[in-house]
Amino acid sequence: MIRLFAIFNGTILNDDQNWSPTYTRIRFLLSELARYEDITVGSISFGLLPGKGIPARIYSDAIKIAVALRFAYRLIKDRLLAFFAYLHSLMMFQNRHLFRLCVIYRIPTVIDIHDTREQTVAFGNGHFGVRRVMEKYYSSRAILRIALNPAMWKRIRQVNRLDGVPVLFVPNGVEGDFSRNIRYPTPRSRGGSTSVI
Repeated sequence: MIRLFAIFNGTILNDDQNWSPTYTRIRFLLSELARYEDITVGSISFGLLPGKGIPARIYSDAIKIAVALRFAYRLIKDRLLAFFAYLHSLMMFQNRHLFRLCVIYRIPTVIDIHDTREQTVAFGNGHFGVRRVMEKYYSSRAILRIALNPAMWKRIRQVNRLDGVPVLFVPNGVEGDFSRNIRYPTPRSRGGSTSVI
């Protein structure tokens, strides 16, 4: 039995409303894994106060610390397989320490790499949130890495010198089946335009 323990807010796994593409990928990936009889997927759900005022920040920080302690207790006690979604999981200060805890206690980890520095520059504010040296640390310490496609992994592997480490490719929804399922235009027998069915 593989017991996968996702290190992020578990509400992602149960709520399909108004989530980002990153959250959607994580939810579908882990939901699919949970369908196998020999795999269980768990996490810890928690709520944070909305807003950026001082009271909300203090409350939310206290919740994050309490949840991180619960994560740590479960990981050490039950020796679960830790699942980190990169970059999402490791944006939180507490989760970065949980990753280090996994390394120290030799708790096996899986890291799903869904964002790259190039994506952040293209779609975000250009701030990646994880230093280059830490990116290599996370990528090299996991027992398995999950990447969107070979091109993404090739870039990460070259930059971080990760030759020979195990990687599994899990594309987003359309990537894997696009070329197999598309129907190319076929010419009509007597003039006219081509059509796609």
